[in-house]
Amino acid sequence: MKSVAFENGMNCFFSDLEEEILEQLWKNKIGHSKSLHEALKNKHEVSHITVAVTLNRLHERGMLARKPQKTRGGTRYIYTPKYSREAFGNHLSGKFLSFLRKSFGENCVANLKKRL
Repeated sequence: MKSVAFENGMNCFFSDLEEEILEQLWKNKIGHSKSLHEALKNKHEVSHITVAVTLNRLHERGMLARKPQKTRGGTRYIYTPKYSREAFGNHLSGKFLSFLRKSFGENCVANLKKRL
């Protein structure tokens, strides 16, 4: 049986850019597309619009909260993480255990507990 590799960390769930954005927001607690673009543009060589679209995608997936902020040029969104890094890990582990229980039964979950 072929095993599933999880050595890529959060890349199982997010792209490199999404992961970097989340890391920045977990570190700084708040951000907007311009500030995140400035922080990431050298490493990822992405445009400001790509960062904005990625932030919107993370918001739609329920990872980020956002509030509109009026500026001289119009409105921008201020993003905050909905989960801390630890809370996100706890959320995923709960989902994973539910998946195992539903798909393979209680014996699978008991075996996992034994191995931990």
